[in-house]
Amino acid sequence: MQHIAEQNEYDEVIIIGEQTQQIKINENYTNKSDNTQTLESTETTQCVFVFAYKESIYSKALYSILIRLLYDMVENIQLHSIFYKDNKVGVFELYIQADATSILTFANYLAQSLPLGLDFTFKEVKPLQHDTFILANNESAIHISKAHNIAATKYVMQDTPNNLLLPNVAELHALLDNANVAYCNIAPFVHIDTCHIPTLEYNITQQQPINGEFIQTLANTLMQQHAITLQRNNTAFTLSMQPPCGNIQYGLPFVLFSTLDVAQSYLRLSEGQKSVLASFEKPFVKTQCKEVFASEFYTHAVFAGLSHDIIVLLLLTYLQDKHEINYLFYSQLSNDLESKDHIPLLCYTDAYPCIDNILRYTYSVAEHIYISHLQTHKNLLSLLTYNHTTHARFIAFLSTQHNTAFLLQNLQHTQSPLQQLLEITFSTDLYTHLRTLYGYTNGDKLIYNFAQANKAIVAKWQLQKEELEALGIATIVPYTNNKKIEHKETNNLLDIYGLIAKILDIDTHLLFEANRCVRDRGPRIDYKLIRQDNTIMLDYARLLRSVMSFQLAGVEKELLCYGVVDSLAEFIGTLAGDMLLNYGIQEVFVCGDLLLEQCFLDKIIKAIPKNMHVMFPQIDGTDYLD
Repeated sequence: MQHIAEQNEYDEVIIIGEQTQQIKINENYTNKSDNTQTLESTETTQCVFVFAYKESIYSKALYSILIRLLYDMVENIQLHSIFYKDNKVGVFELYIQADATSILTFANYLAQSLPLGLDFTFKEVKPLQHDTFILANNESAIHISKAHNIAATKYVMQDTPNNLLLPNVAELHALLDNANVAYCNIAPFVHIDTCHIPTLEYNITQQQPINGEFIQTLANTLMQQHAITLQRNNTAFTLSMQPPCGNIQYGLPFVLFSTLDVAQSYLRLSEGQKSVLASFEKPFVKTQCKEVFASEFYTHAVFAGLSHDIIVLLLLTYLQDKHEINYLFYSQLSNDLESKDHIPLLCYTDAYPCIDNILRYTYSVAEHIYISHLQTHKNLLSLLTYNHTTHARFIAFLSTQHNTAFLLQNLQHTQSPLQQLLEITFSTDLYTHLRTLYGYTNGDKLIYNFAQANKAIVAKWQLQKEELEALGIATIVPYTNNKKIEHKETNNLLDIYGLIAKILDIDTHLLFEANRCVRDRGPRIDYKLIRQDNTIMLDYARLLRSVMSFQLAGVEKELLCYGVVDSLAEFIGTLAGDMLLNYGIQEVFVCGDLLLEQCFLDKIIKAIPKNMHVMFPQIDGTDYLD
């Protein structure tokens, strides 16, 4: 016997797409009219499958896949009644009346065929009473029947180019399986417009089926030339065996992997990153390479992706199976295709939503959020206005490019809705902070011991003779006659990382080293507030003291750098908690491109107090351009 569960009581779990989208059905549903009566598998029952969506080109595409699946299901599964409603406010409901066995079969069919979506996700399945079901059936719902199948298919296809379909999961697997009769049968999903592969004769007018020989020839061309250009839906791109020469877009290479399993073998992927990579939307995700593969990618981090493009998927599958080539470098080209170097070998059309700007679909991913790398805002005010709120909120803006801001925003104060909570101002001169530290309790001993243990590092600071004497280390470190470097006052807290890099003798950026750390927690670095001249400010010397102490204790550089970032997130969480305690502020908005660094993003989402509502920037960017 099989039964429908009350919500949150689960025995058997049936998955749609991934574990983040679950249809949960229980074997011990109790009939509300009789607590001792159980529902036989042949008895008719009713339930509703609820999906949540947000308006996007991807949710519309997934919607069309689901509708086509529903009409396919009525041909193969015995359902008494099935209809759906779209309330147009982000909820799609699918009502089913059938025996429990058929409903389980229905759920399994969805699990095998519906892609995991970021914008169109399964929410819950609820049992219904008979009268509720009849009431719902009378409300502007669309009934699904075999007689409507042809018309529905045309409806789904009407907005797609050349009446092409989007493949569901089962169809896509069949396309990629060389043992399946549907292998390479892309005709329902892809239309070939032009083919310029010299060794392959292809009759465009007759739309000859793509086959294994076609994909083999494409692969051989790639391996001979090391790069090929293709054009899909008016977007041209290059696939190559090596990173684009001297021009890695946006600082990091874009890499397409053949499968998620392969990506996991090369990259350090969290569960959240894997879910986003495997989604129907197929964005690129910024992630760290495993150390052993860093030289292979010529970098420690990449923008990783899994292709949504059927022809590219067939190519990657072939390369993996026949040549053990597991990934290709990807670069999107401009619309100017007149260059002979970039004439596409193949131009084709499909129904998958177009990606006009690769950065719009490039994310840094944490547990339950993904942050876009696209930046379009012109100033901080624009960023705050776009991500508006009706409540008072604490704002933490941390950017590698712009001044740090800790603000209190209260829209009820019309004359001054933004109030600065903490002023960030300090010198980029390391000696200035060392001189302050020298005056702290045991600060002189710390500086002396550090210099004694790190003579070569301190020598690189190029301190003047009088500065070495003032710090009590003139007998340890030789002084320089070089002209003193001009330093500046800065309002960007992240400039402190440059001073820390000098203390740790790091040639790269501190964030680079922090992202390389494989630990989950770093040493605690003192971000402390002090009062000076009636002003609340950060104690920068104390912060540097922590770093010097841990360096002397032998803490490895990557872990210490990670601790600097980890502790910054903890500091912001403490500030947020103070806002709640002292001012009743219950909302936090964290922004700035520091969010795009995995080491910070992973920590800040956990640092904000659980009883506060935290917001992150929406898709148009975390930072501003000017």
